[in-house]
Amino acid sequence: MRVAVLLILALLAAGCGAATSRPAGLLSPSAADATRAQWYEAVRRTEAQSAQPALSESDVMQAVHDGAAALGVSAVTVHYLTGLGGAADIVVEPEDPVSFATTAGGKLTTLLGPLGNNDRAYIVTVVDARAAPLFVLGWVPGAEQAGEGIAWQAPGIHSNAIWGQPEVSGRLGSAASLRRAVLGSTR
Repeated sequence: MRVAVLLILALLAAGCGAATSRPAGLLSPSAADATRAQWYEAVRRTEAQSAQPALSESDVMQAVHDGAAALGVSAVTVHYLTGLGGAADIVVEPEDPVSFATTAGGKLTTLLGPLGNNDRAYIVTVVDARAAPLFVLGWVPGAEQAGEGIAWQAPGIHSNAIWGQPEVSGRLGSAASLRRAVLGSTR
């Protein structure tokens, strides 16, 4: 089990070698790119491509912009993906991106509006002023039967929107202490 955890961490750190799928101007670490690429691939694998979009492009754009305004987020980019069943790729740059990312669990329903009812695929990326991603969260209905969620957070971000993540103490400063925390004592 411990070896599997280390392998997963190594793959995430390497970005899994995935091709990037990001809006122009988004400066992403490879793990964020891999998360976004994995979401796009999951949407392509489902029946979403052939699905009739439940919401029009203007409905999605208006709902997301209204949600962003309600949250005080003025910088938002929405890519409506007609060819993927009306999925939405949303990038937000809040005034305080760290706070937004860590408390995203209480904000995403407002931001997503009607997209948040789990019948359409979406991915939300929170970026800082340099366009570096801090948080990625996506949903693909119909993947793995019920649906598939995907998430990534930058080191130092601990978002309340990601359920089931391990609690990591701030005392893990060195690689050796992280190795001990994952593998336990080797003595």
